[in-house]
Amino acid sequence: MSGANVKILVVDDERSMRKLLSIILKRDNCVIKTAANVSQAKEIIEFEAQHIVISDIKMPGEDGLSLLRWIKSNYRQTYVIIISGHSEDNVLSQGAAVYLKKPFNNQKIVTIVNDYIHQLHLKNKVK
Repeated sequence: MSGANVKILVVDDERSMRKLLSIILKRDNCVIKTAANVSQAKEIIEFEAQHIVISDIKMPGEDGLSLLRWIKSNYRQTYVIIISGHSEDNVLSQGAAVYLKKPFNNQKIVTIVNDYIHQLHLKNKVK
């Protein structure tokens, strides 16, 4: 896997959150896409599987938990990070790799994403 192949999808109905995450996660070896809702996210993922999906829970229409369940049913290898301003105790048991409560420390999410990207590169070298 070359670094440019690391695909990250940010799903949040708040434009400011999509923009913030796109900015803080920007790096040379990532392609970051954004979606304002679950429907858009599914279209993007169906067109091109993503390595990492970062999703809010509370959004109009389908919520982030339904997206999480869909991803885990169809794209099991996708690393899902759930972010929310509400307490969601069962998110990890539903398949999310990480749960962060808003507001979160920007450096923390950058570190989580960087660590997973490093794992992806190590897995590829082993294969």
